[in-house]
Amino acid sequence: MKSSISSKLRGFTLIEVAAVIFIMALLAGATVLSLAHVADRQKSESLRDQLERVDNLVRSAARQGSCCQQLIYDLDDKTVLWPQTDSKNPLQMIQLKQQDTLEVIEGEQEFTSGQVAIDFSPDGYSHSYALKLVDPLQDAHWMVVAGLSGRISWTENQKRVDAIFRSLSTEGLRATAVEVPDENMVH
Repeated sequence: MKSSISSKLRGFTLIEVAAVIFIMALLAGATVLSLAHVADRQKSESLRDQLERVDNLVRSAARQGSCCQQLIYDLDDKTVLWPQTDSKNPLQMIQLKQQDTLEVIEGEQEFTSGQVAIDFSPDGYSHSYALKLVDPLQDAHWMVVAGLSGRISWTENQKRVDAIFRSLSTEGLRATAVEVPDENMVH
């Protein structure tokens, strides 16, 4: 009788408890890593949406005000600026994270530092350009902007970006028809 009672009252051994705690810790760690990856992806998508909205906003402001506008990508300070006609200080539209990098291709020129100004005509036209957004935790993403239409597309393939600019160059479509005299430009 004693042996049957002692077997019913017997608890878990220390090794069994440790194994269960270890498995629970592994599952919790996997969940946290999975959620962190989702959060990083959401932040990246949010930044891409912001970049698109800023281009569309400046393009629309040029059309609505029938005046030239400018968008400045400051690659060193990792900011996107919009100079205002009534202010000496440009409006900061986006501040990238310190670990992100931004590069710009306009025409046949590639920029990795300094400030790159994208000029918009009173009709909202600009040169075609591409932004390369590099997040150290994710792949590079290219935002390609067709200057005449304002159409924006995203790709992760630099060869595709190069092909787009080659086709623009060979077809002569690069925004040469929208050159604007300097006196109309916002400084």
